[in-house]
Amino acid sequence: MPQLIPRRNSNAENLESPPVNVSMEIEETDGVEEEEEESSPLETFDKGLPAKHLYLGENLEELKGYGIEPDEFEEVEIPLIPERNFALVPGQVFPFSMYDPAGVSLFMGLIRDRKEFGVRFNEETEWGTMAQIYEYSVKDEDSMPSVCVKARGRRRFLIKSIRTCPNGLRYAKVLIQPEVRLQDCMLNARFSSLNKLRLPPIPKPVSRVEDEVEETSSSDVSTNDDSCDSDDKPELYHPPISTSIPRQFDYACSPFPMWVHDMYDERRLAKRVRESIPVTSYVAQNRKKFLQTSENMPMCPVELSHWVARSLPIPESDRIALLRFNSAAQRLRYELSLTAIDKFRTLGCYVCGKEIAKQGDVISMSDEGPQGVFINAGGYIHDLLTFSKLLVNMQLVGEREEMFSWFPGYAWRIGECPACTEHLGWRFDAVEPKLVPRKFFALLKNKISWSSFALNEQRETMRPHS
Repeated sequence: MPQLIPRRNSNAENLESPPVNVSMEIEETDGVEEEEEESSPLETFDKGLPAKHLYLGENLEELKGYGIEPDEFEEVEIPLIPERNFALVPGQVFPFSMYDPAGVSLFMGLIRDRKEFGVRFNEETEWGTMAQIYEYSVKDEDSMPSVCVKARGRRRFLIKSIRTCPNGLRYAKVLIQPEVRLQDCMLNARFSSLNKLRLPPIPKPVSRVEDEVEETSSSDVSTNDDSCDSDDKPELYHPPISTSIPRQFDYACSPFPMWVHDMYDERRLAKRVRESIPVTSYVAQNRKKFLQTSENMPMCPVELSHWVARSLPIPESDRIALLRFNSAAQRLRYELSLTAIDKFRTLGCYVCGKEIAKQGDVISMSDEGPQGVFINAGGYIHDLLTFSKLLVNMQLVGEREEMFSWFPGYAWRIGECPACTEHLGWRFDAVEPKLVPRKFFALLKNKISWSSFALNEQRETMRPHS
């Protein structure tokens, strides 16, 4: 598994990640795509493997059933895990390990009672996300117990107060945040005779936690975090087959033009996001390799707003700011301003600003999208974004390693920025000659940023204020 090697510009990651016993040989990687040999037959990488986190072992037990979920605006007390400079987004899966006896005892209690715990970015952050454990394993080696879990982000919360126990564990009293869903402001002015020509309603989100069934109630203003129901509450979603003619009649009696309503329409904002973000994946067919557009972007605006927050290289400060919004429309508008999709296509080193990759080269190597959260043997969390190629030749350190690989079938090497030698991520090379893609790059999202100064101005105008 990719781990950091101590060097002259060591950072926090080096302190928490044990060194690898490899030589310090430095080599420049070819950022540009190479001509690959055509072999027959080709084997496409199974994108379902990274989400299983097989490097943690095959003894993970599935945890079924859930405890009582708190209501919106309810104050509850939950345990907080130690801060790892990682902003958890609802719907995001992340592994976590605990080695100290107090932490192991805490997690065993959470597993037994099916309770949730809180995750926040650092001690200064007041906003966080509740997480639910769905797989776990317990090891007792040499009288040193440890627990490893896989959890998924659930509900957003605001921290009201924190208390520290004598054993060092922290508990926080938090306020559960709602997910506000507003109806169309022209709903009561619609002509019912035109309903058959309207666009189909927004699809309901599919929960990614296995065996989870949630009942939703209907109201004029819905505040259910997992609800993407429309006014008609259909059971199935059908592709759009109608025109926008009914909308023109509906908004004819509004004092505002239709484009003003479109600025806050969740469905139209979600469509702009899906059409503007290129995410590709490798496919092998008829002995040829090519890229195709990823189809795993959620259709539901609520899920899509969280998907963008965890998949794109958005700065952690902005990802935390997104947790403060209680509406999908607000999050989507903020994300569109952050990505500035038509203007900011290049990603650079967060330290020196060296251009590293293009947004169009983002590639999906997992069923969960182009992003992934993994841990190394030392328990340090890495939030990654995968690319098919880079704009520069990244410096490679050490030898290729297959052990603890986050992508089974690939060997990894540490990659550094050629300008400032900052650790940027890893290069993964296929072990088998018939596996495609032959190589790809996994960059740390907290080490890359949009290489444009105009983005800072847009961020300040859109960021929520206390």
